[in-house]
Amino acid sequence: MKRRIIKIVGIAAAVLLFTGYFAFSTFVFSPFESDYEFDLATLVPRDVDYFSAKSDLEGEFSSFPKLDFMRRMERSERGQRILASPEWQARAQELGLDQWFTDLEQQLAALPIPVDPLAVVGGREMALAGYATADTFERSEWAAYLRTNWVGKLGVSMLDYPGLLGLDAQGLKVESNEDHTVISGGEIQGSLFVTRVRDVLVVSNASRLVVAARDLNARAGEDSLGQSASFHDNVTTNVRDGDEVKFAIDYADVASRFGWPMDGPNATSPEAPTAFLGRMFQYSLMREMTGLIGFKRGLSIEIEGEFNSDSMTPLQRKVYRQRDADQQAMLDDVARFAPEDVGLFLYGEADLESLLGTYLSSIERAARSNLETEILRPVFGFDGVDAWVEDLATIFDDRFAFFMRENDYATLESDPPSDGLPTMAWTLVLWVENLEKLEAIRGKINGNQARFGIRGAESGSAGVFVNEVDGGNSIFEYWAPLVPGTGHIASASDQDFLIVSNNFRMLGQVLATYYGTQYGQSGERSGRLSDFGPFQGLVNAGLPSATVAVWINPRAIGAGLRAIERQKAEDNAFRDVDWTLERQRIEKSVLKERYPEEVWGALTPGVQEQIDPLVEEEIEVFRRQYRAQRVPALAGYAERMLDSIELIKYGLVQLRLELKDFQLEARLIAPLDD
Repeated sequence: MKRRIIKIVGIAAAVLLFTGYFAFSTFVFSPFESDYEFDLATLVPRDVDYFSAKSDLEGEFSSFPKLDFMRRMERSERGQRILASPEWQARAQELGLDQWFTDLEQQLAALPIPVDPLAVVGGREMALAGYATADTFERSEWAAYLRTNWVGKLGVSMLDYPGLLGLDAQGLKVESNEDHTVISGGEIQGSLFVTRVRDVLVVSNASRLVVAARDLNARAGEDSLGQSASFHDNVTTNVRDGDEVKFAIDYADVASRFGWPMDGPNATSPEAPTAFLGRMFQYSLMREMTGLIGFKRGLSIEIEGEFNSDSMTPLQRKVYRQRDADQQAMLDDVARFAPEDVGLFLYGEADLESLLGTYLSSIERAARSNLETEILRPVFGFDGVDAWVEDLATIFDDRFAFFMRENDYATLESDPPSDGLPTMAWTLVLWVENLEKLEAIRGKINGNQARFGIRGAESGSAGVFVNEVDGGNSIFEYWAPLVPGTGHIASASDQDFLIVSNNFRMLGQVLATYYGTQYGQSGERSGRLSDFGPFQGLVNAGLPSATVAVWINPRAIGAGLRAIERQKAEDNAFRDVDWTLERQRIEKSVLKERYPEEVWGALTPGVQEQIDPLVEEEIEVFRRQYRAQRVPALAGYAERMLDSIELIKYGLVQLRLELKDFQLEARLIAPLDD
């Protein structure tokens, strides 16, 4: 009897399970349905204007809704200072971040059971794509793609039964079609189109993106963004950690619609650096771009893009056509000049005639005219800047290196007189093609010292000195009091290169670093940047060739930058003070207190003579009080900006320019626990 009952119960259970499975699979979704095995980009049309995707969303949150990055910032001493800064607080208040986090945490805490939104929907991967069909993102056509779990699948399936979800009561209208659902009404602007492709939930305000997702799935991603050559070659094959942000954008279309920069930088700006950049590059040159952004122990950016070469100027074509610098050669041959503790190292290969000529044409006309009339014509015999630049191009190869470090070298009373202002020690390296012409330039400078502001410690005395250093090199010192901080320029050269620095001691260190010899009175040896592990690692992980490469080590020059910024704060303390108005205000105040019967603006000479010393005293009081308030404010702002920059421990930025395309890679190491 027992066996019979058990058998009947077993059969009934099997029937119920089968019936339940069949009903659930028919009306909801199949519990054994496999996931979508391809990249989300294969559900996106190839011609979208923008796309971005991020995997491992859950990994970015130690506790939702705050990013793990923010929690690590809160535990870091430097991060705490940044988060407590007035600039961060003002920005957070403007965006309403604190209130948003508080409201969301309260709403989650009020739920009857603990809920992690990312865990509910899966938290694995999300993508956003669309067409820039309007002037804002919200009004353009967009679609969100989210890998979900059974909860998300159930939610989509339940849209077929809006009554069960109480959507009618919320004023929402749900219309079920064969392959997607349309939601409208309530607070929804327009309509939302929803569909599901296996474990991928697709929500869009444009039906064509939802329909396209279904169609691309049926055609195994054929003609999708994910199977386009540029996305596959520049994004898919370059993924390293698996959690990078993938992106693709048609900059020209998006910028023209969303109001992003298209014109600029301003090639006619009165500021020479801005005008120079504007002549070398314009935003309107950029077209389609693809790339990756990673966040492991810092920030890494890899971008490959296309240029609209038809819009390039002859100058841009000439510069962009230049050969790239081989990064292994930079590592082996160029970085050996630089001490390992430099805070900035820049190396590039570009048309020096175009670069220098363009920059000099960007400076003020008066400064350019002064250069021509005071130096180029009388000293070198050139009619103008262009002829001089053309001649320089025959002396030097089209490559250069520039680096700087702390100016912490010991000084002596016999050193060149200087203004004593804080400065960085810097060095410029140029490669020589015509040593004879270079020696001729040096002779012209020696014979016209006064024109170059060169003079010795005594007025009228010669200011050029030559010192022999180990290795047989001669260092030429040009004493010039107008050179900030050091009061001189130093140079050394051989058959292959010319080295110029604002500190003869750094120049000696650079030569010793290059040749591997000792330098200084104590016989020190300087480690080379080329042998520095972090530098080697970033170069080897970067582009094989680049037009320009920049290495940064902000913490190595932090003390020097702070000293410079403190001096700037002192120099700029009264920049916003209108002394004419301020003197009038003080004069009226003194007059009211001491001579109330007098009328300001109609004083007798005797009264004016009596109040002038009093006014000067009050002005000095004002200066002391204003400086006591303004200098700490300016210096404090600079300190906070440097704190932010010093989140970066090491970094390498590389840019490769070609006529039709470009590559940009930036790898910034920013360990918050340092």
